[in-house]
Amino acid sequence: MNEAIAPQQIEILFEIASQPGLTQQELANRTGMALSSISRNLMALGEWNRSGKPGLSLVETADDPNERRRQIAFLSPKGGALCAVFLSN
Repeated sequence: MNEAIAPQQIEILFEIASQPGLTQQELANRTGMALSSISRNLMALGEWNRSGKPGLSLVETADDPNERRRQIAFLSPKGGALCAVFLSN
């Protein structure tokens, strides 16, 4: 992987890996990060960052089936593979 990944993003990845389907608020509660930071980092970890440039494609989001205004986060196949590499070392 050639892209840089920030420590906050690694923390978010591991939280999502430990419990797929977390909302932004749940991620903020678990990490102690502000909602704005969670949102920004999820965009960077997703397909497109907030500048409209390609993201890292490690996380996918979907509408929460219980509350359509919320998004829930899951690891993409690439994100799952990266977490597996981290955990194997």
